[in-house]
Amino acid sequence: MGAVLTLWLLKSNSAGWRDGVRHGASIGLMIWLGVNILYFGWDGGSLRLHLIDSAIEGIRWGGAGGVVGLILGSKSVRARVGL
Repeated sequence: MGAVLTLWLLKSNSAGWRDGVRHGASIGLMIWLGVNILYFGWDGGSLRLHLIDSAIEGIRWGGAGGVVGLILGSKSVRARVGL
């Protein structure tokens, strides 16, 4: 999942940690919303818990995206990657 997040941030030309948080939270929310809706369809349970889990994963991915965006925003990494 870290590779997916890093590739997403590279393709979206994130400039720093703010872009990383925004993009990370959005992609994390969308991925886990899809996963949790599938789980809900499979075993039922409480839809509210599946939606809360998706929101928590969005927050977690936003934090990870902020860290990755901060690292990708540095000039030395951008020069090494070729951006």
